[in-house]
Amino acid sequence: MTGKTKARIIALRIWVRRRDKRVMRLLLLTFLLCAAVVFARARNGSSDQSEAETIKSIRTDEKIFAMTVVVTGDEKTTDLEALANLCGDFGVSPTYFITPDWAEENAELCAKLSEKGGALGLYIEDDLRSKSRSTVLKYISEENERFYVALGQYPRYVRAADGGTGTMSSVLDSFGQYLLAAGCTISPTECPTVQCGDIAEVREVDERCLRNVISATATAIGNGISPIAMKSFLYDFGSPVDASGRQYENGTLT
Repeated sequence: MTGKTKARIIALRIWVRRRDKRVMRLLLLTFLLCAAVVFARARNGSSDQSEAETIKSIRTDEKIFAMTVVVTGDEKTTDLEALANLCGDFGVSPTYFITPDWAEENAELCAKLSEKGGALGLYIEDDLRSKSRSTVLKYISEENERFYVALGQYPRYVRAADGGTGTMSSVLDSFGQYLLAAGCTISPTECPTVQCGDIAEVREVDERCLRNVISATATAIGNGISPIAMKSFLYDFGSPVDASGRQYENGTLT
């Protein structure tokens, strides 16, 4: 075997090794991309599943319900105080969704709402549906900090004006926060029949709304459905939620 032939054989072997390495890298990259797609689909599912991460009710055999109140800033202080007193009379411990700005401007009223047994949650007014995950993450982080500066506590519960998205749900998951919505709505023009496991949301608090709160709450209690604080109402964080927004106890959703 001549020197040239030997050199060609060596060069061929080197080329084959390099080609094999490139092929292996390409196969590995393809596998990782496929795995990422499968994981993303399993995590996010369809758009319905993303929306389902917003909790509107729970599945329970207990005759209980929880109440939330959306505070937009248009309410009169006297009406909110009347609502807090009313809830105290009925043994209701509502969660009030407020913005950090409102909390800062109404620190004394926040203290009164808490003294009456209410919890304070974060209300997100801005529409984040078209925003990237990094933008939503930054926004939520800043709102949490502003909420803490105003009230000395981080919000456990969050309500989004736009209803919430899969991206927001995922971001809130990383902060250990629940994203809630209305199972039924009590407003100046709405007086629903509260069902077992409902989150009854109060909106547009005024004198007419207060009358409907009295009626809906009294009817629920008369039907044997008792109000309960949100901290005792929801299941453990991360429990599954179905397509209708109903949270299930771990191991019971099949």
